[in-house]
Amino acid sequence: MGIILKRANDLDSMLEELFLITTLNYKKESRPSERIELGQFVRDFVEDHLAPYQSKGLEIKARIATETPFINANPQLLQRVLQNVLNNSAKYKMTDIGHCVIDVTSDDDFVYCVISDDGPGVPPESLERLMRPFYRVDSSRTNPQEGSGLGLSIIRRIMEIFEGRVMIENVRPHGLRIILEFPKQGEES
Repeated sequence: MGIILKRANDLDSMLEELFLITTLNYKKESRPSERIELGQFVRDFVEDHLAPYQSKGLEIKARIATETPFINANPQLLQRVLQNVLNNSAKYKMTDIGHCVIDVTSDDDFVYCVISDDGPGVPPESLERLMRPFYRVDSSRTNPQEGSGLGLSIIRRIMEIFEGRVMIENVRPHGLRIILEFPKQGEES
C-alpha cells in the first residue's frame, strides 16, 4: 500500500508541475512582479527553510553581498525557483549530508544568485539539455523514485518571465552550480 501511495503522490506532483508550466506559458499577467531586494529575500528564504532542508540532509549557507540591488520578480515564483534548485541538491547529494551555498552578488547591470552544491554534477554533454522538460541525466543524478524532470524547465521558464536567464555548470571536484541572472532594477522613483 505504501508503494501505491508513493506513486500516487509522485503523479500528483508531476501533474502540479505540468499545470504550473502551462499557467506560466499562458498567464504571465496573473503573477505580477514587484521590486525585491534579492539579498534580503534569500536571507529570509534560507532562515525559513533551513530546518526542512536539514531534515532532508542538506545544509544551506547564504553569502550575501553587503548591499544587493533590487530585481523585478514575483515572490512566489522566485521562491519556487529556489525550492526547485535546493530540492534537486537534496535529492542528488552524494553523502548523508550535502552542502549548498547561495551567493548573491551584482555588477553594473545584473544581480546574480549563484547556488552551488557538492553533489555528483552532471556529464558535460548533458548540461545544455538539463532544462528540457522531462530530461533526466544518467544514473549518477537520476533517482527513478523521485522527480519528473520538470524542475529545471520550470526554473528556465520563470527566469524568462523575470527577463533573466539561468546557466548551469559543473563545480570542481564535483557538484553543480546554478547561476540565476536578473536584470538590475534602478532606484524607485
